[in-house]
Amino acid sequence: MIKNYMTVAVRFLVAHRLYAAINIAGLAVGLAASLLLALFVVEELSYDRWIPEGERVYRMHARFDIPGREPLLAVSAPGPARAAMEKEYPEIEVSARMFPARPVVTRGADTFIEEILMADPTLFVVLKLPFVAGNAATALAADSNIVISERMARKYFGDKPAVGETLSAEFRWGQRELRIAGILKDLPANTHLKVEAVARLNEQDLKDSPWVLERWTSVNTYTYYKLRAGADVSRIVRDLPAFEERNVPDEKVGGEDFKVADFLALSLIPLADLHLDARGLGDLKPPGDQIMVMALAAIAVLILVIAGINFTNLSTARASLRAREVAMRKVLGAHRGRLIS
Repeated sequence: MIKNYMTVAVRFLVAHRLYAAINIAGLAVGLAASLLLALFVVEELSYDRWIPEGERVYRMHARFDIPGREPLLAVSAPGPARAAMEKEYPEIEVSARMFPARPVVTRGADTFIEEILMADPTLFVVLKLPFVAGNAATALAADSNIVISERMARKYFGDKPAVGETLSAEFRWGQRELRIAGILKDLPANTHLKVEAVARLNEQDLKDSPWVLERWTSVNTYTYYKLRAGADVSRIVRDLPAFEERNVPDEKVGGEDFKVADFLALSLIPLADLHLDARGLGDLKPPGDQIMVMALAAIAVLILVIAGINFTNLSTARASLRAREVAMRKVLGAHRGRLIS
């Protein structure tokens, strides 16, 4: 029977070439367009979901509401927030800050300006990024350690092993010889992170720049918190206004006390939502657009429905031409189910 079905189908397509071309092409184009849009939507929704234990990681954002001005949104947080949050909320298992620096990096005759993320040594405990060489737990154990990506390793060392080698970096706070303690696997495209190199953050290096790590009115660090398994993040979120009142000190402005807590609002954004939901200045990579993703998903469904309706309408309109085939099958004893299939 299957051979008979195929023979009849081929004969019908050959006999009605124009109809077959229009109907099949319309459905094929509709399916292709829907699949392409669906692939894009799935990619946008997959950002950072591949990071192990990422469902327990949150990034702190800041908002300044200054009277007479538009609200200032930032995807970074005040430097002192990390220690204060860990002190007040036992739900936090570990946290880490990082901020980008652009030193001049030298290796032999090669000299480049690189973007290096200065980070607390716990960064790779919070964000479990894939290593191809080195130990993530101890990669930033010393001030002289640095972790670089596979791309950067190829750039400076070619195919030679890079772990244990050194790079010379001229930061704005001084020269530092950096020993490569680990190699990060090149990160996939579906992440908000842009990581080529990570060095250990030494707070003493920034004593002459107190606005980086010491002031609540300056947001320069990307701050990540990893909660304990089963911890209730909603309790922390509800308590953040009170946390600000307890921890954010007043500052002198024009000889008068300025209550910073009245104008600063902190928030926690889940790691998986950063690409589409995070809004503010200074992200490592351009964010996505949640409204656009939803619109494209709706368009994909609409195209698929329209293509299906068109295919069905054209097939129904030509169904009378197959009446003789149906009649012959009935005479030969075909059951209703066979005719439908």
